[in-house]
Amino acid sequence: MSAKDSQILLVEDNKSDAMLTIRALKKHNLANNLIHLVDGAQALDYIFAKG
Repeated sequence: MSAKDSQILLVEDNKSDAMLTIRALKKHNLANNLIHLVDGAQALDYIFAKG
């Protein structure tokens, strides 16, 4: 599996930290398949396809 086939699930409630992380990932062309969620409940819903 290459980096282009991977998905990144970023769970971060601090907007500044999330933006900084996303910027770094984009700089290295790793943000193509990025999902940003703001809390653990959203992440679990996403992972288990609920909500």
